[in-house]
Amino acid sequence: MSDDLSNTGKRDDIRISGSQEHEIRYWSEKWGVSTSILKQAVSEAGPLVKNVESWLRENNHLKS
Repeated sequence: MSDDLSNTGKRDDIRISGSQEHEIRYWSEKWGVSTSILKQAVSEAGPLVKNVESWLRENNHLKS
């Protein structure tokens, strides 16, 4: 089943799907990091936005 890009909701706000390129692009632009850094963050921190953001801060990719 394909992802319905017009159907966004709470779920899209709390998780990042590392396999969905549109999500990777959105979050990398939002945080101002490369897609490769974001993919690494999701891989190491898991898909929860709050954990990815924490990982990015801890690894000096975001300002505190």
